Amino acid sequence: MKKYLPLLPLLIIVFSGAALAEPKLDITVEVDFGKDLGQNFGTLFEGHDKSGKLLFGAGFEAVYNTYYRGERNRLQFFVRPKDAEGELSLKPFPRPEGMIPSTYVYPVGEDLFVDYKTKSDGLLKYDPDNETWVQPDLGDRPGISASMVRGKRLEMVNGDVVYDGKVIFDPPDHPIYRYYYYGQGHLFFYRETKREN
Repeated sequence: MKKYLPLLPLLIIVFSGAALAEPKLDITVEVDFGKDLGQNFGTLFEGHDKSGKLLFGAGFEAVYNTYYRGERNRLQFFVRPKDAEGELSLKPFPRPEGMIPSTYVYPVGEDLFVDYKTKSDGLLKYDPDNETWVQPDLGDRPGISASMVRGKRLEMVNGDVVYDGKVIFDPPDHPIYRYYYYGQGHLFFYRETKREN
């Protein structure tokens, strides 16, 4: 899996304080991450000033919060302007109505979902155009622990492991499998069994 990243326009914005109409030099970096085995891709680069203070960087998140994994393929940039200490302003997402503990917010591809673990149908999708949470259409609903692998959705649906809409693992006798994690080419998941006595 290769990613092509135009870096110079970002650096010009950081160091000049204003975007130039035309960059004087255009640099593209090619990064080959190898085969996508579910690994975390980590930090691509960081820039520091002479004193060692971190000014800018880019990388991929590596978050797994028990039930849902962060979107490994989303490239995140950050810039810390030298002369703008303390001027950061945050705009929080609206809270879903009745949000309670055991609520998980997670991305799948380009979409953002919130899942209420204490409700049987507690899944909502964020609508960025209207800045609100809505019930997703049936075809949009991700399965349990849905995540993107090689550009396609991997998820658990009715006890089966489904990749790109096709069942790839249909466990015998359907014991309860849930909350999988895919990494380094292996699929890990919980399996619930009942004791005889």
